Amino acid sequence: MKSISPIVKIAVLVTVVLSCKKSLQNSELELRDQLASALTSPVPVIADWETGDASQWRGIITADPAQFYVGISSVVPVRQGTYAARFIVRPNDTIAGISGERCEADMSLEGKNNYTLETVGDEYYYGWSTYFPTTWTNPKNFGVFMQFHHNNYINPPISFNAHNDTIGVNIWTGHVTVNTSGKLNFMYKQYHILRNTLSKGLWNDFIVHVKFRPDWQGIVEVWHRLQGQAEFSKVLSVDSIPTMQWFDNDSLIIGSPVMHGSWYTSKIWLRNGFYRDKGGSNVNVIIHDNFARADNYSSIRARF
Repeated sequence: MKSISPIVKIAVLVTVVLSCKKSLQNSELELRDQLASALTSPVPVIADWETGDASQWRGIITADPAQFYVGISSVVPVRQGTYAARFIVRPNDTIAGISGERCEADMSLEGKNNYTLETVGDEYYYGWSTYFPTTWTNPKNFGVFMQFHHNNYINPPISFNAHNDTIGVNIWTGHVTVNTSGKLNFMYKQYHILRNTLSKGLWNDFIVHVKFRPDWQGIVEVWHRLQGQAEFSKVLSVDSIPTMQWFDNDSLIIGSPVMHGSWYTSKIWLRNGFYRDKGGSNVNVIIHDNFARADNYSSIRARF
């Protein structure tokens, strides 16, 4: 058998060493990418009532503490774990300086329960479950059960609404102006029907994806699953839209504005509960469970 020359042996050895070095470098790069991803990935926010109280939230916005209750399955329907939250809104359940009648869990404190307020460029997935009792009756005009709100006193840019036995989402965003009579005008104003029924007496599971942008680069996607169904169905997908509001000046913004070019906007916070128009005569009871926020769909889907 012909022997291999020393020069060839050296060349082969050098090739092997370089290959191993390259492999190690690639592994190091992959590990570095994984570590960087882990360090920059937001810690999921879980506010699923499993503490048995409202301590996962900043607090409850309510006129009367009796409107709100966290209970076990023998007292209220529970979707996940041991506890769920019940919100009751009655005629004249109003709070001075705040519109409408409401009882809502508020998530608006930076750093509370790992929560950071949403701002320009953020992209998150949200999950929660909502239960409309069989005794549910329609609120007057609107019934918001989940809302994303700027630091201002005007309509929320994104809000989920129970109206006339349907479920929909309001998106009132983009450039906001005020005319001479004080009326607000929104550049983008759409109402999307998600469900033609509330499916009273059954849990509605939601997964929502929002890319927060005041320009035309925003995204809103919604998946829904009814109790008893195995899989979620996508019921809304809109992109290339604004998902935040912006203004020519900061006169409508509370606190520090966020600049986007020459525009003024603000950070966003959320509320989960129930908020309706004044003047109704009925009582609305709604139950929520299993709220969470993460930076990917899989993390939220795994919680259902």
